[in-house]
Amino acid sequence: MTRRIVPGFILLLAACSNGGDPVADTPSDARSVGGIVYTAQTAIAESFPVQLYVTATATNPAGNAVHLAFPDGCVVTLRAYDNAELAGPPAWDQANVVMCTQAIQERTVPGGGALELRAASDARDVLGDSLPDGRYWLTAVLRPNGETVEVPAGSADLAVPRD
Repeated sequence: MTRRIVPGFILLLAACSNGGDPVADTPSDARSVGGIVYTAQTAIAESFPVQLYVTATATNPAGNAVHLAFPDGCVVTLRAYDNAELAGPPAWDQANVVMCTQAIQERTVPGGGALELRAASDARDVLGDSLPDGRYWLTAVLRPNGETVEVPAGSADLAVPRD
């Protein structure tokens, strides 16, 4: 039995690391809602403007499958804060500017399994005309089964061409 546990533990550690990839932030703090554990991380494409690709992972540690229903086509949206504490209102909220289909999105997280959900944006969308260039702290926002889950997703230095 020990032989199976140790390799499984090593695989779990390997899956949780970002492999030293310089364009990916490390996984964020986990949030647990309705028996599902949510984490998020941001991959950054170093272009100009910077491209942001956020992956939120819903992990089901229980043995039974869990059904998730999201109220619309925006299963994951992004928020950007101008402080690491994520205090106060976000500097930018993708939910305020994105168009979403009005159809309920249903997903099932298998027992002992995980489901990856993605969102994307770029520095031009986040900063727009009003926010200054600089470091912003990102979160992934999900709304499963009538709950709102906001998960830290790392930070990024954002800048856009200015006239």
